[in-house]
Amino acid sequence: MLIILSPSKTMDMNDSTHTNNVHYNEKTSLLIKKLKTFSPEDLSNLMKIKGKTLNSVVDIYKNFDSAPYKKSIEAYSGFVFKEIKVEDYSEKERKYLDNHFLILSALYGALTPDSYIKEYRLDMTIKVFSNENPYQYWKVEVNNSLTDLMKSKEENLLINLASNEFSKIIDRKTFPYDIIDIDFKEEKDGKFKSVSTYAKKARGLMSNFIIVNQIKKSDNLKNFNDEGYLYNNELSSEKKYVFTRLGR
Repeated sequence: MLIILSPSKTMDMNDSTHTNNVHYNEKTSLLIKKLKTFSPEDLSNLMKIKGKTLNSVVDIYKNFDSAPYKKSIEAYSGFVFKEIKVEDYSEKERKYLDNHFLILSALYGALTPDSYIKEYRLDMTIKVFSNENPYQYWKVEVNNSLTDLMKSKEENLLINLASNEFSKIIDRKTFPYDIIDIDFKEEKDGKFKSVSTYAKKARGLMSNFIIVNQIKKSDNLKNFNDEGYLYNNELSSEKKYVFTRLGR
């Protein structure tokens, strides 16, 4: 099986490197070229940011050409990626991570964990080109990449650990492989609800569980029980696995 994740806004570029051996695909290059033409006011309006965040984004694209690289799995530093213990993995576990995970990005498309990237800020909600939104821009490219990769690896199941914002790019009407969506909910006042921060952390915990246990069959995902989460049979279905825990 292949597992997809969302990127995070926060990135840690410490210990990054300069190299001349990294090449962007054409769509990434076009996005970077366009983003570099925007004024601070343009970026503020486009990304709905201001103050220190805006100043940081302005600097990122102003100095993008000379910025250093870092492997994607090590560069992203949000809630999901804090739970993916890359530094603790054995060689076998790291190989599993590199071979079975993909990170969806509004700037880079579909990234393998060992793909080199530069610091950036760009969401799937941000319309860089006026004639198409990011979903339209990346739809064919990302779906083809996923399909080709699964075919080459002889995989037939996609595990969706990405957020709704990023997983919407998958064209479920034409995607030729089965997809299982994973969701995490908290019990509150007798009802189960999704809480964004907790869900992000849980996706990371699930990713770590998959890597450490070298999961190969979807049924084995149901054994996940980190930090009080349990597979909820009543809320789940064949195509959606829901994990719940008591409210905190």
